[in-house]
Amino acid sequence: MRFYLLYIILFSFVFMFEQTISNYDNYLYQYNSEFKNKDKMSESNKQKLIAFGLSGLFSGAGQFYLGDWKKGLIYSSIEILEWAYRDNYLEKNDYYTEQYKIYGQENWTISKWVNDYYLFNNPNSAVYEAFLNQDGSYANPWEDSHRIWFEYCENPNPEGCSSNNFINSIDQFSTRYQNICNDSNLDGCNVDLPDSIFVNLQDLNNDGLINNIDQIRAYVGDVLLDHHFYEGIGKYDLYFSGWSDATFSDISDSTDNASFIVIQENSSKLASTAKKEHYEYTLRKKAKEKSDIAENALSAIFINHAISMLDILLDKKNSDYNVDFSAYYNPNDNYKVNGITVHINFK
Repeated sequence: MRFYLLYIILFSFVFMFEQTISNYDNYLYQYNSEFKNKDKMSESNKQKLIAFGLSGLFSGAGQFYLGDWKKGLIYSSIEILEWAYRDNYLEKNDYYTEQYKIYGQENWTISKWVNDYYLFNNPNSAVYEAFLNQDGSYANPWEDSHRIWFEYCENPNPEGCSSNNFINSIDQFSTRYQNICNDSNLDGCNVDLPDSIFVNLQDLNNDGLINNIDQIRAYVGDVLLDHHFYEGIGKYDLYFSGWSDATFSDISDSTDNASFIVIQENSSKLASTAKKEHYEYTLRKKAKEKSDIAENALSAIFINHAISMLDILLDKKNSDYNVDFSAYYNPNDNYKVNGITVHINFK
């Protein structure tokens, strides 16, 4: 009896042990399968993230990495064409930029600007109204905020100026203008330097006489050719008198070389000449247009990158994560969208 009882207990123990081993084997199999699936999923996610980053560097690179050659070719071709398109317009911008710089240097001089600034302070001048302040007074050159820099010699002498300093057309220029022009009434420049200073002057008029502008060159030297110079001489009335064809003309004068008023879109009046018009509204305008197109092309390149990256996330074959979008609205601005957030949730 005891033998049978012991046998039954032993049999029961073996049966229970076998069930335990079987259950453990099933558990190990399920665990290994799940681990392999997770490992496979982890590897897939890793590939997607790498592809996502590659498309951020170059459109289509992520698609190539994942083996989607067709899409990769499309995105990369667009990328190459956009870069070529941008480079083309950058070259055009460089061309017109070089053209307007040469044209400005050839047709605008600092000495004429100083000499002729108050030439147009006359109600009969065709451009007189362009120089008026809000109180109706004629604007002085140092009252504006748009400055250019140029060399200035305090005390000219026959040997040349030993201490040229760069000054600008705003700060302390009122005292320098008086030193050059002896014009306390601000009605015209009247330089009076001894002829001995100009013995070696090469750029005299055809008649060999030394005029005001020649004498002013003893005081002012090279202009600093920076952005402020090229913008100022075309955009602001302040520097109008420096143009070679900026001459006094009566309101009724309609000759090609006459100074004239241009009415802008905001109804403001701008003093202009044929050369200034060509400089600002042909050469500089074309340079800006080409630059804007090149910038738009760069924006298109970044958009292509973003689409290539987003395409990887939204690909139906990539089912191991979810992509959610949420937008931020501004209730104080007619609920205008102020931003979009992308959430990537891996399963």
